[in-house]
Amino acid sequence: MGGVPLPRVTKSRPSRAEPAEAPLAVVATRAHLLLGGIAVIAIILPMLWGFQSVWKRSILSSLTLQPGGWSGALVVVALSAVLHEGLHVLGWRSLGGAAWGSVSWRLAWRGLGLVALLNTPVSMSAYRTATALPTIILGLAVASAGLVA
Repeated sequence: MGGVPLPRVTKSRPSRAEPAEAPLAVVATRAHLLLGGIAVIAIILPMLWGFQSVWKRSILSSLTLQPGGWSGALVVVALSAVLHEGLHVLGWRSLGGAAWGSVSWRLAWRGLGLVALLNTPVSMSAYRTATALPTIILGLAVASAGLVA
């Protein structure tokens, strides 16, 4: 594989004299929540308003006409999430040479979805490409097909 091994992180207990700092995951989560709120206000809400003003109907009005209605739409979203994570795994396997046993799956309750985790190091270029793979396949390919059709 030829990758550089990842450094081991050891947890040390803070002494009683110094205050304990917030873990990095908590700080990152707060930043993500703040950025997510800004994105909803600045991007998503204007897009919803634009759709409703252009098409003169609610964005969810045709959801009940879809195969399966609301439940069918939820199944499609759930399967899309599994496909998304599966594309990461295929990228790690094909580009990074990771073994099937080095990938673990878990439920992420914060994101309400399934997450694939890589437990062995791979090259940075393979990791970056595998990270972009769902965007390339599910995003750009579908958008291109929509422009052609």
